Amino acid sequence: EDERSLGALFRFTKEQIQDIPYQAAIDSLMRCFIYIPKILEEASLLKKGCLVKAEQIINDLLGSWFNGICNFLKQVIPLPLAR
Repeated sequence: EDERSLGALFRFTKEQIQDIPYQAAIDSLMRCFIYIPKILEEASLLKKGCLVKAEQIINDLLGSWFNGICNFLKQVIPLPLAR
């Protein structure tokens, strides 16, 4: 077996596959988290009457994470001072 063929196949595949834009990847991941309570409820793994609370907890966590990322970016990428 020629190991070089695996490298060529990897490079060809890498060139053919489009990168997922960062924003689309984050959006997709956040949507997965948002759907967790509904999925758990449908699988009977979430206690009755807890769907709204579970959704709120996940939304709060995602909001907190997003605010943390924004604050981090503000520190890393300083904005020009307004004149």
